[in-house]
Amino acid sequence: MGHRVKLLPTFQTPPHSMTFPILLTTTVLLIATTLVILRRLFHAHGERQRTALLSSGHHTSTNSLKESNNTNPPLIVGFLHPYCNAGGGGERVLFAAISYLQHQDPHVLSVVYTGDVSSTTKLPVTKSEILKRCKERFGIELDGTKVEFVHLKWRWLVEDSTWKRFTLAGQGLGAALLAVEALWRLVPDVFFGEDR
Repeated sequence: MGHRVKLLPTFQTPPHSMTFPILLTTTVLLIATTLVILRRLFHAHGERQRTALLSSGHHTSTNSLKESNNTNPPLIVGFLHPYCNAGGGGERVLFAAISYLQHQDPHVLSVVYTGDVSSTTKLPVTKSEILKRCKERFGIELDGTKVEFVHLKWRWLVEDSTWKRFTLAGQGLGAALLAVEALWRLVPDVFFGEDR
């Protein structure tokens, strides 16, 4: 006659004013966790890329760095700057920082991750073209033996034309993916990121 049914406590949804911060925090944590996991997964690949960069004969920068100090490998400092050949204020800061590093420590190899392409040929801009423009535009002369440029193919992910709606969110996601591509190509000892 009297079976009592136990009611389970019901889940109460948070008020609408709390939904967005919870969603935003969860998204940020998810992206950060994903990047940490990807960094660990790419470590072995990055070490192979690093070894190839430091041991290849066509990179004069690494040869001169190895000759000056055979016991310690050079410190690789990476700068994510998808538009390093644009010629603006951010680029001046980038090249001034690289120049500072070159003058302060001769055992630093600066690597710039860029997506710059030639406007005429649509091919990646060469190291000599970037260094020439840096000298002409800013009056900063860099030692080409202590700087390398790694071309990124996914730069379109941070361009506003890619994201017709939710532009800032899309560019933020694009910047994270671009950083993943940069780390896939070469894992530096120190990494500075900048997106457009």
